Amino acid sequence: MFGVMYELNLNVQKHRFYLTVDRYLFADFEFSLYRYQYIQNQRPPVGSLRNTKSQNINMKKNYL
Repeated sequence: MFGVMYELNLNVQKHRFYLTVDRYLFADFEFSLYRYQYIQNQRPPVGSLRNTKSQNINMKKNYL
């Protein structure tokens, strides 16, 4: 009886461990996707003072 209970307990713990690992991996994947989208959505300031007009035109070509 004790051996069966112990085996069952081990299986439950293993299952729980795999569930947590899966959840953390999925969260990490989700976060990397979100970070990638955030980087893609960022645009340089087109009208900033330190850029000349030609640089602004080049930036518009590259980013828009």
